[in-house]
Amino acid sequence: MSFRKLKPGDVSVNTMRAHPQANFYIYNGRCFINSRPHLSGAQKPASVNTFHAGNEGSEDIYGVTPLKSSRTGAYWLTEADGLGSLYHTGSTLSLYEYNINRTREKYVSPGTDPMAGTEISGEGEHPDGLSPAFSDPRPTNATLDPARAPLYGQGQYVMFPYLTKDSARESFKRAGMLAIADGPDPHYYDTEFQYGDVLTGSYPLSASISREWLYQPGTKNSKAYWGLQPLFEYYKGQSPHFAVSNELFNKADQMVGLTHIPKIFYGNRIKPGSVSLKMYYTGALCAELKDLKQNGELIQVSGTSAGADDDGKVAGVIFYNEGFIWLTGSWSLNSKVVRQQGTGDSYMGNPRWRYWNAGNGDGLLPTDDTSNAKSFANVASELTFRGETETQVLTMYARAPKDKVNYSNNPTYIKYGQEKMKLTSSHVYEESSTRLIKNTVSSSYTDPEYSASFKRQVYISKIGIYDENKNLIGIASLASPVLKEEDKDLTFKLRLDM
Repeated sequence: MSFRKLKPGDVSVNTMRAHPQANFYIYNGRCFINSRPHLSGAQKPASVNTFHAGNEGSEDIYGVTPLKSSRTGAYWLTEADGLGSLYHTGSTLSLYEYNINRTREKYVSPGTDPMAGTEISGEGEHPDGLSPAFSDPRPTNATLDPARAPLYGQGQYVMFPYLTKDSARESFKRAGMLAIADGPDPHYYDTEFQYGDVLTGSYPLSASISREWLYQPGTKNSKAYWGLQPLFEYYKGQSPHFAVSNELFNKADQMVGLTHIPKIFYGNRIKPGSVSLKMYYTGALCAELKDLKQNGELIQVSGTSAGADDDGKVAGVIFYNEGFIWLTGSWSLNSKVVRQQGTGDSYMGNPRWRYWNAGNGDGLLPTDDTSNAKSFANVASELTFRGETETQVLTMYARAPKDKVNYSNNPTYIKYGQEKMKLTSSHVYEESSTRLIKNTVSSSYTDPEYSASFKRQVYISKIGIYDENKNLIGIASLASPVLKEEDKDLTFKLRLDM
């Protein structure tokens, strides 16, 4: 096997910039990413136990893990979110699609906490309208306990990450300090776990956009407002609508719908000028926001006859680099009355921009009660934008010049049936110098007596890339072998996205 050194002109590194588009459609408390629907899988539970959350007549909520994340404590998962789904994450983007078409963890009976089997204070009782009331704190011990296997992902068919505590001292990132239910003292990885204990995690690791309702942002408990205040000051130079306060408004007193967009959806930043927010009522477009000026202002550009007079108004701002949408638009988009908020604002009201994306991760549970147009099913929200990603691309040109690269290590390169060795002993190993290369040139005749004249040629099927110490660091496999004749030059272009 011959090595050929790549010359300086044979290697180049470029940056490829792309603007992938992302679309989110939020309907009845569910988020559909890039129009991917709920796909039923072959693995479905035989039976599922249900709870009733919120008001009488509300949608059944299923007591099953893993839990759906929420910023306000809604820890229950509906069937629409992925029970028996082909994709384990339902309506979110999964970092690892390891559990495709697999059932979720074991199911629990009504009246029990799916996290640890403890009794709840009343079946179907939801004091805050968001989540069940539990009789004791939830355990956070991360050791493998068969009695609490559903908590740590050890289901019948679901894969999960794990590691064993040993002298390597490896641990999961969030296993450093664990609070336990029977006392306030923290327990550390060094003392809580014994050598040989198995620590487990859970899949999927997923991401989706979520909403946070800020009724009184200026209070000391509003972490989102105080966390974003330095960004408002930083960006107020590009638009006065980023100012914390001026003669027209004070952000500390406004009611705000804050949408969080994970970085995995947009890369480096959201591309200015590509943002579109829409709100629908019973399928008809109420209004649309766009960042026409590319300075972060979200301006209403279209509305129904009832809301067209508000076109041109700024309903909020978007942080391109950080992935936040701050919506304060308080004008009515139509005259319909729908369910909007359940805490700190009118339960019923007209569609407004500050209610955009309601029910998506903010703790508001969907309802099927349509007697007074309370259902989320009447209102839908949509977000479209383009991200900005930069990918480092390594390009290499592997050249096979004529009169070279004409030998193969494949055993079939030598004519079959010949003596390979001339002499071998404890001191000498000598190969036969009269061995013949197999003639692979195709002949026009099927009779072997009329074979074509011999030509030295090989078929290249793989190209190995080695470092300066002759260590193999990569292999490029061709879709089909390429004929390399002795009088021809070949150049293979290899590209690697970093």
